[in-house]
Amino acid sequence: MLSTKRSTLILLTFLLSACGAGQVVQNPNTNALTVTAKNGLLTGGWNQSTVDATDKAIAHCTALGQKYFFLNESRTGTPGWTPLESTITFRCGTDNAQLIKETQDQCKEDMKNPELDPIRGKVELYRSINEGSVPFDIATNNTFPTAKEKPAIAKWAKIRESCVTRSNGFMSEAAKVGTPLQNSFVEQEISFSRQIQARVGELIVALYQGKLTYGEFSQKRYEMVENIASAERAYRAATLQSDRDIQIQGQQAAQQAQLQQQQNNLIAWQTYMQSVNARQPQTVRLQSNCTTSRIGNMASTNCY
Repeated sequence: MLSTKRSTLILLTFLLSACGAGQVVQNPNTNALTVTAKNGLLTGGWNQSTVDATDKAIAHCTALGQKYFFLNESRTGTPGWTPLESTITFRCGTDNAQLIKETQDQCKEDMKNPELDPIRGKVELYRSINEGSVPFDIATNNTFPTAKEKPAIAKWAKIRESCVTRSNGFMSEAAKVGTPLQNSFVEQEISFSRQIQARVGELIVALYQGKLTYGEFSQKRYEMVENIASAERAYRAATLQSDRDIQIQGQQAAQQAQLQQQQNNLIAWQTYMQSVNARQPQTVRLQSNCTTSRIGNMASTNCY
């Protein structure tokens, strides 16, 4: 009888226990943070423990002036017999969306430099990936840079390099925040961005050398960015279609499709740049040769 009463008392203790969240602990090997919360069945069980642990993690990151990034959760305990624990693994980091906006705003401000005035109406000094087609007056400008305009192009290239350096800096940090799978996704997104940065840089050099008109520069930049952005959208969509159980398999399939399209785009881009570099300065190209490659439901058109 005494043993039965003791068991009942222990059971009630676990059912009613509500310990809340413990202290945040940092893993010295991975720098990831963990916090554990526990509750009895009658005080919310695992669900309440998850809420308590998450609230503690968010509060920890907020106190540091950073953003909370969830990594994973583990649950332990036996309903009715032991406290039900939730352990949240997370990291604190910068708010990437805010950093992107701040970087873009700074670059736009830099582009107001009066040294760029000679070319301000002839090229879009700052252009985001999601902008529409090239303005008509710029797309149809078939003039080459003059000797007076080339210093402005060189200055533009220098300012743009500073923007790229700032952007690459915070993107590299963003790739260290999540799980290996999440970081792999971010790293691929960074790869898309750096492809665009490098190719726009090549076009600026060709413009400075008088091998492109302002119009061809702007149209080719638009086509190139659209091709890479299309590959990025396809990669993102294919990855997001995968549910939690087959996410790795889905991402691998998405990567293979994207890599094939990327390879096709790279070949077409190299062909185009070879033709540009072989030109004599100030040679107008009124027509382009275009090829279209198809991967499943995705089509990619490249002109050179």
